Amino acid sequence: MRRIALLSTVVLLAACGDSSSSPGTSYIRVAHLSIGAPAVDFCWAPQGSTTFTGPAMRAALDTTGLTYAQVSRYFTLDAGAYTVRLVPFAAVTCAVAVPGVADVAVTAASGGYYTVAAAGIIGQSAPANPQLKSFTDVHTPDPAKVIIRFVNALPGSPALDLGTGAPTAFAPIFSNLAYLALATPTAPVDALGYASVAPAGFTGTVILTTCLHGVPASALTCPTSVTLPPAISGSITGGSVASAFLIPTATAGELLLCGDSTGTVPGTNLSACIIQTP
Repeated sequence: MRRIALLSTVVLLAACGDSSSSPGTSYIRVAHLSIGAPAVDFCWAPQGSTTFTGPAMRAALDTTGLTYAQVSRYFTLDAGAYTVRLVPFAAVTCAVAVPGVADVAVTAASGGYYTVAAAGIIGQSAPANPQLKSFTDVHTPDPAKVIIRFVNALPGSPALDLGTGAPTAFAPIFSNLAYLALATPTAPVDALGYASVAPAGFTGTVILTTCLHGVPASALTCPTSVTLPPAISGSITGGSVASAFLIPTATAGELLLCGDSTGTVPGTNLSACIIQTP
């Protein structure tokens, strides 16, 4: 009888599970989109804690950190609620953040992928001030679709619509792209800001055009077009998952296109990205 009771206890404990089991794995990266800012690194700590992990790039034996228009690879962490901090690459600890850049909260679900964008301009007041913004990424590809998201990281920019074609033949895909905000989630755009579109839309030379939101498209209201030559558009095929960031230059803007599911640049701690200017 004693043996039966003992066995029953073991079975009950097994059914209840191990309370110390792993919470699961999440993935996080940082995009340096703050023009004029020096090289940076980043750290994270459980919310409410001052025990940070990092600096991540330095711990991965990186020698240069993240410079402007670069995006780190995804780093792994346990699922949970975190505080993410941007630090100067010269820092050897996580104690002091980049001056003027507040930490950001990220709730990382098991299996989730996240990009923290460091955007804004040093010395500027809100909303163009340096800041961190967290985005939830799509990582699983669809072989029959191109899954792509656009983020307006142009400080001071009005809300934009983005689509294909010249202003006279503008076909909008993303609507109401406000600064560091997601597009309106109207088909084909989902709640995470991604559009799932047919690969045929990226055949040959592709013209991506931004127009002021809420006004008719014209040469005056569509200030920027970026032409993706076949060498670039040809790499955007079914199964591609990407984030495109509209980022500033000294005189205008350009497009930073990064793979969300394509891994890292060999020999680096960077996501695979390309830059295309207007």
